[in-house]
Amino acid sequence: NSGLKPHWRFKLEESLIKWDDLIKGEVEFNPRFLSDPILIREDGSLLYHLPSVIDDIQENISHIIRGEDHISNTAFHIQIFRALDANIPQFAHHPFLTDKEGKGFGKRIGSLSIENLKSEGYEEISIINYLINIGSSEDIKPETRLDNIIKSFNIKNISNSSAKFSAEVLKSLNSDVLKNYTFKQV
Repeated sequence: NSGLKPHWRFKLEESLIKWDDLIKGEVEFNPRFLSDPILIREDGSLLYHLPSVIDDIQENISHIIRGEDHISNTAFHIQIFRALDANIPQFAHHPFLTDKEGKGFGKRIGSLSIENLKSEGYEEISIINYLINIGSSEDIKPETRLDNIIKSFNIKNISNSSAKFSAEVLKSLNSDVLKNYTFKQV
């Protein structure tokens, strides 16, 4: 006995893993080119995969929308859902938001947080409307009611390529929203 503790992997089945992604379209992974994902570390702590799938099953999650950096995780998760004989949710993987020059934002850039946008005076409805519709094929209308934004949202309109964040567009949208408020909304 060498004293080493094992980590536990999920053995991937060899059949192709495919799904119709609501944003990316048909996605396919060949498990032969993937490493069996680790589920439990040597110290007994769980990695993201198993708790995530179990939580989705327990909560009856029907749709999972996440960043495109999780697309290979989805291949693992689909096989874990199958192994647990559970319904497989629909998946959508959105592209990353970029700055005006097309460069990616770091996760730790505080200047683009929702909190900072609100502290800069942007209306919550403007932020929601802009972030939901940025990178979509639809024009962003200065809507003052959340229920109208929700009704008009269609995930099929989200582009497969990265959207560029524009402070100028958000500022203009916010200005138009303020002009469209009724006295009662103000």
